[in-house]
Amino acid sequence: RGNGNMTYLTSKVTSDDFIFYPDSANTKTTAFEIQKLNQTVQYPEVKAEKVYVHWMPYLDELTASTIEKPFAMYGNKATHMGSLYYNPKNLTGKGNTSYNNGTLSSNHYNYQADRFTSDTANFKLNSFNEGMLALVTENLNTQVDFILMKSSFRSNQGASKVELPENLYQAYIEKITWMMGKKEMQLSTPNTVQVYEHGQNRIVTRDEAGLKPKGSLFVSVHKGQDSLNWVYNEADFNLENNIISANQVKYIEVADATIFPFEGEVTIEPMAYMRTLSKAEVLANNDTKYHRLNSCTINISSRKLYHGQGKYSYMDELGKQYAINFDLIAVDSLGNSFGRGKVKGIEDFSLSPAFKFQGNVSFY
Repeated sequence: RGNGNMTYLTSKVTSDDFIFYPDSANTKTTAFEIQKLNQTVQYPEVKAEKVYVHWMPYLDELTASTIEKPFAMYGNKATHMGSLYYNPKNLTGKGNTSYNNGTLSSNHYNYQADRFTSDTANFKLNSFNEGMLALVTENLNTQVDFILMKSSFRSNQGASKVELPENLYQAYIEKITWMMGKKEMQLSTPNTVQVYEHGQNRIVTRDEAGLKPKGSLFVSVHKGQDSLNWVYNEADFNLENNIISANQVKYIEVADATIFPFEGEVTIEPMAYMRTLSKAEVLANNDTKYHRLNSCTINISSRKLYHGQGKYSYMDELGKQYAINFDLIAVDSLGNSFGRGKVKGIEDFSLSPAFKFQGNVSFY
């Protein structure tokens, strides 16, 4: 047995009680340190107090495991609870690595001087609201870079489920890019076509994809929204206010209608609140496709309900177009879209040169 300091590669181990065996040495440290090395072989800076160390000189490897407090790594930019495996070739590990309010869980990390990677990891991110989670997901290929302050995650299964508890949504996503300095994430799915069936997502094969858009599947888990779902190509997730700004949303199917957001933009606030859609188009219904309204202001409440107002373009027998204002566009108790409007002036609407009309109008 012994006490004092032991050095191995760029590490220094301090203990009051080293136990030496013919093939190894064990101890509970009073201080542990790995100095940063940024050459062909790379190690990050690692510091700890009380950890368990098992050194195997003939295998040329040292294992260090946390007891109560985590390792401090990367100049206190990250912490690690678990084990580190240290040898002349690399520093690897398993357990939970936390940084910038997020925590990764993995059975294998590869730590370099200023970055680390994992082929398979689960990730959760704390919200700025105390006690809440902003994002939870699993089975990701992960790269974290402390020089660029950037984390890149890619699904290992085509599209991983990402839970967004503050927003009461879940998404199925290929890629997540987290610019840590800007406190925002980009959520994207450039290659996968997905549909929502029987309470779960399904990746659509190329042969059956047809005109379905590629993108991330977004599903509301709000109890009152009946699994409202839609597809977007890219979205920005602001982590400070938990607002999701989705882009390239081709359409949203609600009840028997299809709603086309203006310029493909949809915004989701906490508690699954979708901001009012302005300048949207509405096609009703999806079977007959008789009625197409434009310049609509639409509020989507659930997968079965929406309401708003808009304009209907009517063409008479001579090809002249008239814009009819519908003050109410909504869904009845049977799930059918309807609209109610009014032609206010006798000169405002004509069926033909011989017939003028003034009064209430509706569609079903």
